[in-house]
Parts: sequence; C-alpha cells; structure tokens
Amino acid sequence: MKKFIIILLMCLVLCGCGCSKKKTTTKKVEESAIGNEDVSYTLKITCGDKSKESNVVLNKDKTATYELYECNNDTLELTTGSGAYKVSGSKVTITGSYSEIVNINVKDSKTIEVSYNNIKQTLSK
Repeated sequence: MKKFIIILLMCLVLCGCGCSKKKTTTKKVEESAIGNEDVSYTLKITCGDKSKESNVVLNKDKTATYELYECNNDTLELTTGSGAYKVSGSKVTITGSYSEIVNINVKDSKTIEVSYNNIKQTLSK
C-alpha cells in the first residue's frame, strides 16, 4: 500500500510540473498570427525623390526574409537577408544565413518594431 501511495504522489507531482509550464508566446504574438500563417510587414521609406518599401516576411515554417531600406545622405541603402526565426515572449529573433541577428518586438497584432545594427523601424501589416 505504501508503494502505491508513493507512486501516486510521484505521478501527481510530475503531472503538476508538466501543467505549470509557461507558454513561450504572448497574446500579442498569438494575435499577430506569427508562426501560424505567413505574415508580411512593410514601411514606406522616402529619401530625396525616391521611395522604397522596407519589408519583413515571417513564414509559418519559421523562415524569414527581410529588406530594410534606410536613407543615408539622400541615398537609399538596402540591407537584405533571410534565415530562421524564434519566438520568445513578445520578441522574435531572426538568425540570418550569415549569423546576423535581427530583433523584432511585436507591438500589437498589426505592428512590429525591427532593430538591426543602426536601423530601427516600425513596420505594419
């Protein structure tokens, strides 16, 4: 009988440990559909008389592509890459094919803030 009670208590403890795991995403990420469907965010960048769109695409298979334009002395400069992404809380991290890191903060279901080197942009669906 003692063995049965000990085994039962161990099962309850293990079950309790498994049920208390924290989710790795926040409501902001879940509402944005990141990881559940292919999503794309854009921002129009104007530099002098030219304009281009920065964009970030996060696919449901956890792959990502990005094209980030910035204006530097009336010249549009492009940073582009692709890689895999991971979600942690309201943060998304893209690790590019050359080990570059692009950090994304999910603001709400339609808006993200992208940070890469000196580039910081807010993109929308």
